[in-house]
Amino acid sequence: LSSDTKRQLSDRDLPVPYTIHPDHIDAREDLNFQGYRDTQRRWLVFFGGDRRADAYHPSEQYTHFKSIPRPRLVQLAEECFRSDLQLPDSENALNELMVSDVDSLVILDSARYRVAPSRWLPVVSQAKFFLAAPGQTYPHSHNCIESLAIGTIPILEYNERFQPALEHGVNCLVYRGEQQFRQLMTEIQTMPESRIQRMRQGAIAYYDEYLSPQSFVRRLSGDAFDRLHMYPYLARPGISNRHSRVNDRVTAARNRARAAG
Repeated sequence: LSSDTKRQLSDRDLPVPYTIHPDHIDAREDLNFQGYRDTQRRWLVFFGGDRRADAYHPSEQYTHFKSIPRPRLVQLAEECFRSDLQLPDSENALNELMVSDVDSLVILDSARYRVAPSRWLPVVSQAKFFLAAPGQTYPHSHNCIESLAIGTIPILEYNERFQPALEHGVNCLVYRGEQQFRQLMTEIQTMPESRIQRMRQGAIAYYDEYLSPQSFVRRLSGDAFDRLHMYPYLARPGISNRHSRVNDRVTAARNRARAAG
């Protein structure tokens, strides 16, 4: 059993996956995943949670990875969708949006209105994409796992924190820095529905294969590991976590193509 976060993960480490929020586990929300996966997606992008600058800022406890802080990321998203931004601040306002088509961004700011935990997954399932902003101490958050579980495609900067890494255009959308984030927000507004559907299925398949309790039990019962790693999302990615390098090459090629016109 290992909890060492200062060394690279080994190929013989079995990572204990980050999970959906314990409240949803206790409520057996996993039994409702299929219904959420089949929900008609009315919104383009959704973010929900705390975005206060005094609560979310770069942590000195975690130095393996640098990312756009959560408050700044949500601010950038607002700037990209300023002409059609939805900020529900009550249950009635949220209920109205739940039956409305919003081809833009919905922000559920918990400082304005905090949705009941029992409604969280139904709300996330309304969107095609989920803005998976980093947490405070480290990038991962339960919300990102929940979005994968129900097929709401995460938009994130920390894909290589997953084991194996999430893949841009397959089961998520990846950006590096503010400029790429803005470009990505422009791209998704005209993205073909067929591509979105493929990524949605890719997100669900990733959760089922690598993050679900059932998949972990299957791997735990095998012999392809020497030790359990309790905190793989805090450790340095292993050299075999190749998807992150593939993503970086794809991003570089995409930027070269834009520069060439």
